[in-house]
Amino acid sequence: MIKKLLLSVSLLLSISNMSGQAFSLYYPFTNATMSTSCTDPTPSPTATGVMSGSFTANGVCTGTYVNGGSGYWNWGGFTVGYASVTPTDTYSAMTGSIDLTRNYEVVLTPQSGYKISLVSMSFQASRNNRGPRSWVVRTSGDNFTANAIASYTPLGAAASASTPVIQILTSPANTFFWSQNAVYSSTAMPQAYMSNNVCGVTFTGAGISNITNSVSIRMYAWNSVGSGTVSSGLSSGTWRIDSVLINGTAMLATGLANISHNLNAPFKLYPNPSNDGLVDLLVSESAASKVEVINTLGALVASQNINENEANIRLNLSTLPAGTYFVRMTTASGFKTEKLVITSK
Repeated sequence: MIKKLLLSVSLLLSISNMSGQAFSLYYPFTNATMSTSCTDPTPSPTATGVMSGSFTANGVCTGTYVNGGSGYWNWGGFTVGYASVTPTDTYSAMTGSIDLTRNYEVVLTPQSGYKISLVSMSFQASRNNRGPRSWVVRTSGDNFTANAIASYTPLGAAASASTPVIQILTSPANTFFWSQNAVYSSTAMPQAYMSNNVCGVTFTGAGISNITNSVSIRMYAWNSVGSGTVSSGLSSGTWRIDSVLINGTAMLATGLANISHNLNAPFKLYPNPSNDGLVDLLVSESAASKVEVINTLGALVASQNINENEANIRLNLSTLPAGTYFVRMTTASGFKTEKLVITSK
């Protein structure tokens, strides 16, 4: 047994940030087409600690308003806010209001044993000549009542415009307003403006930190042009988003009270106690995918992905102080945990 362990493949565990691991989820809408379904068919991004859903079009993916995109997320059927494409560059001149049933939505869910916090999001935004002039971002953390803190970064042609193409309103607070309708010709806006408007939000307030259940992010748009094909106060104008980047942190949700010791865990630690922090881990379950080390406060102090069917792993924990730790393995059947003691060197 000892000889077999000495021949094991050594994998150095990376010491993790005890305050959590940052993640960034990027949505390029690569597989979206003009005939795409109401759910983006592009594979969802992945990150440790969080499961990301696909973007959906809610309330605007129906009837004649099904438009889709071609490598971006683009739909029509938003509420009308004024009558024609004649330039109207004042928000107070608009008559529309937010419709909570019409939005783009994505849902994030913590992986088992993790909690997540939302930090920020950025996205490219544009509209066709009849599309929405106003939009906001909200989350399910406060039941979609408050607008996330908004920001705008013009790029390329938008940056060279004499006045901002998009303004951030103070009333209603943190509302994006496409203020330069004059950039349009009689039928369309120059293509240069279509992807050079980078909107951003910062998430604050209730329900966006230490999330242990699913959280939904929704993007609402309104104040479309009312000319063209209109039905029941809706416009044929479309609103496009692209290159969405959602930033947050993920950390273990388990504290010491929630760490269970498995008498029949599918791995063994040797030597245990260890006087130098070098510990061999003998795995007997082939579906293991990750090993993590947790201190007595429940904080993650080291982690390492492991290859399928990896039977022998050396844990190099020599930088950790003496004390009691829990070595937790992620397997197909759930978490398995063993206690480890590192004695004074």
